[in-house]
Amino acid sequence: MNALQLWATGDSITQGNGIEDSQKYVSKLRRRLVKDSVVKFNNAVGGYVISNVVADSTTHIEPFYVTGQNMILLPWVGTNDLNAGTAVTMVESDYETYCAARKSEGWIVGAYTILPRSQTGFPAGFEADRQAFNTWLRANYTTFSTVLIDVAADSRIGDAGDELNTTYYNADRVHLVEGGNEVVAEVVYNALKSAGYVS
Repeated sequence: MNALQLWATGDSITQGNGIEDSQKYVSKLRRRLVKDSVVKFNNAVGGYVISNVVADSTTHIEPFYVTGQNMILLPWVGTNDLNAGTAVTMVESDYETYCAARKSEGWIVGAYTILPRSQTGFPAGFEADRQAFNTWLRANYTTFSTVLIDVAADSRIGDAGDELNTTYYNADRVHLVEGGNEVVAEVVYNALKSAGYVS
């Protein structure tokens, strides 16, 4: 198997939002991949929307592509766009454009569904928009990305109301605690393994 580099980008859900590094899903995923040659970078930043990830890509992603290695990019972003009231069709278009550009550069791109949230003041249409985005992604990800990372299909963390379960979610009803990050690491690992990118 070619050497593997794993790059994560996105918002505070990937960043970890104040939890210990060992509790973040990227760290848990890396431990599952210890038998492979893994370099892990977590470039996620709290509050990021898709436009932030796009802007960062020119300095934090694109220059580090290495030909001949399995370069896996995990862009988990979009929840803050929907939370800010951005039209779901725009979120879909922006996410597709970002992923397609990285795929064309040679990256193995994991496309992520969006998890539920219900913090104080969240938009009334968020859940409907989330469901619409996830349905669209499941139907179309192969046209612009490589692997579907369907975290929202996991019944422990992906259904509306799961964000109330403090086994997996912070009391803010947005971010994940260690238990939730363990689930995400499992979902990502299984998706990459099924696609043949990790052993």
